[in-house]
Amino acid sequence: MQADVLLEIQGLKTSFYQDKKIFRAVDDVDITIHSGEILGVVGESGCGKSVTALSILNLIEGKGRVEAGSIKFQGQELRGLDKNKMRDIRGKEIAMIFQDPMISLSPVYTVGEQIAETIQAHKKISHKKAISQAAELLDKVGIPSPEKRINDYPHQMSGGMRQRVMIAMALCLNPKLLIADEPTTALDVTIQAQILELILALRKQFNMSIMMITHDLGLIAEAADRVTVMYAGKVVESAGVRDLFASPMHPYTLGLIKALPRLDKEVDKLYSIPGIVPSAAELPEGCRYADRCPLKEQDCLEKPPSFTEITPGHMSACLHIERIAEMSFGKTES
Repeated sequence: MQADVLLEIQGLKTSFYQDKKIFRAVDDVDITIHSGEILGVVGESGCGKSVTALSILNLIEGKGRVEAGSIKFQGQELRGLDKNKMRDIRGKEIAMIFQDPMISLSPVYTVGEQIAETIQAHKKISHKKAISQAAELLDKVGIPSPEKRINDYPHQMSGGMRQRVMIAMALCLNPKLLIADEPTTALDVTIQAQILELILALRKQFNMSIMMITHDLGLIAEAADRVTVMYAGKVVESAGVRDLFASPMHPYTLGLIKALPRLDKEVDKLYSIPGIVPSAAELPEGCRYADRCPLKEQDCLEKPPSFTEITPGHMSACLHIERIAEMSFGKTES
């Protein structure tokens, strides 16, 4: 493994069992994150992005389980790791910002108490010192009058402020990897921009890597260094962010790009990819995108495509890559 590889996932398979059905949420996924980089993981709801993140942190519970694959962080295998050792890594080395802070934050404790509890779980310091550090963190994430706001309960804060609290909690132990799961989805556009700017600034300040999970390609274009595109539990394309937008090599990626609103072109209605993502319990034998793909041929229905390198660092899973330029949207659209 390369010295600058922070996280390396190979062959990850995570499934859920319910009503005698197997839901293959993540199926043979490979992902690599290097030190100091932002990897964007994009795709529609239900494609396996969040389940991949929860698998990394060993947070798959109930009727789900990680069935196969390797998850190495700084060369250490996380699968099968002792619960106490995993708890030390979770939060201290790898932190996560969840999509909805109102669900993640307890309504019965102040935000200061919750940040302090996270700090004390990993550091042997007094409660008073932990509260002081909590106030410093609130100041770092741009919350005014932090000495007062540490005494607020989550419901006393706006959505943007609660998300800042979640970021402060995630950064309280200076993790090497931050997993941000749809960190701006529930916020209005202005606050989204502020939160993204904050995350990017803190990335430089703390010198950390970020795995940014989102369905918003516009956010990825602005923030990411590399992009992994997921569909129906599979990675269908992976490339540097500039290569992905300049020369997308998978029909699904092209569809996502066309669905982005454009200021330079007037349209009657926004484009949307026809059809829906297949059920994780009833996945097709061939290409999982075939039913929605304008390039579909009989072999697409019968043969799953292999994930191959098209150009250095640019991978795609499509049986008809040479025909992508024929498509009437994405990069070929005038």
